[in-house]
Amino acid sequence: MKTHHLITLAFVFAFTTLRAEAGFLHPEDAVGKDYWQSLDPKSQTVFLTAYRHGRGPSEDKTAKPEFGVLRTDHFPSLIAKLDKFYQTPDNQHIFLTAAIQICFMEMAGKPQQDIDKAIKEARDVISQF
Repeated sequence: MKTHHLITLAFVFAFTTLRAEAGFLHPEDAVGKDYWQSLDPKSQTVFLTAYRHGRGPSEDKTAKPEFGVLRTDHFPSLIAKLDKFYQTPDNQHIFLTAAIQICFMEMAGKPQQDIDKAIKEARDVISQF
C-alpha cells in the first residue's frame, strides 16, 4: 500500500472515531421517564441527592435567593414538578437530567423564554437518537 493511502486511511479512521465518540451517550444520562416512575418516593429522594452531589456545588446567582442551589428541602416540590412534567406527552422521552434542570428552572423563577428554550433543546436531543 502506498504511503498516501495509509495517511488517508488514518485520517478517515481518526475522524470516524471522533464522530462516533461525539454521539456517545453515557448510560447515566440516558435514564428517563420510565426509570423515574419506577422509583418509589424514597428512591426518588435518594436519586435527587445523588444528582445534586454529582453536579457539585454550583450556585446560580440569577435565580431567586432561596433557589440558588438545589437543596433537600426543594426535593418534595421538585418531585411533584417532575411527575407533572412527564405527564405531558411531548416530554415523555426527555432525559431525566434535563427534566430535573427544567423543573428546577421553573422553581428558581427563570424567564419563561429560557425554560421554553431548554425544553425545545431537550426534545431536539431525543430526535437525534
